Amino acid sequence: MDNVETTPPNQSGLELDLARLETVLRELTPRLRARVDFPDDEADAVAATMSLLRAMVVQAEAILALSRTTIAEAGASNLRTMFEAWCDLRFILDEAGRGNNGRRYRVFGLLELRDYLAATATSMDNHAREIAEVDGALAPYRKNRPALVDAAEVERTGKRPPPWTTRRASMLKALLDPGSTSPGPRASGSVAVVVGTPSDGVARAVSWDSRNTLQAALDATIDTDEAGQIRLNFRRRQIPAESGAFYCAMAARMLSNAWLKFAHAFKVDPAAD
Repeated sequence: MDNVETTPPNQSGLELDLARLETVLRELTPRLRARVDFPDDEADAVAATMSLLRAMVVQAEAILALSRTTIAEAGASNLRTMFEAWCDLRFILDEAGRGNNGRRYRVFGLLELRDYLAATATSMDNHAREIAEVDGALAPYRKNRPALVDAAEVERTGKRPPPWTTRRASMLKALLDPGSTSPGPRASGSVAVVVGTPSDGVARAVSWDSRNTLQAALDATIDTDEAGQIRLNFRRRQIPAESGAFYCAMAARMLSNAWLKFAHAFKVDPAAD
């Protein structure tokens, strides 16, 4: 029939998950600008995890925007970035000594940034100002915690992965458990907590299956027909509504869990505006 509009499959699910993510973002954004009181020794942990939360918000906003388009599947890279930030935040807060964990994370990042700036310097722009800013940020650590800076340098020059990256495999297993990231029932006025997200497809979205090198192997089959002709067959891509609903659900789940972890660690009222 002509000129008949139909509701795309899973459209209602998409709208529900869009609304959930919008709610989390709406409630969380002002709280990331609120005052946080913390012991001096945990300043680095607060700085690192607050930065990770802000990064997660940016990626969640991108997922939200993409989910309303015909290219919702492009949100896979944003979800992967969110997952990595969530793992880093959980490492800093869950492992013993979160103050030192935050310092290790920040020092590693500052050293990486300094090397990047030096490597990309040109005769037109030697990045002198930016490098001076990084050196200024590193100076207190070099003076007061030289062993920590030396350890970070060894990790980098020896191509040893920093400690927070080695936990991502176990964190993926936690994400696959529908109840593992839920901190409990939602309190009145608190950031919405997404619970019970189906685990189907989570591994594909945030693990190695989402890498482009594997997509070529996973999405295509090569066969030879009876005439000896090679035939390529490609799997049907997930429809935008399915991709959008899934990415929004997972983004809301990780973001709400990350905020409640932060609020619990630093004794912030999760429901305060």
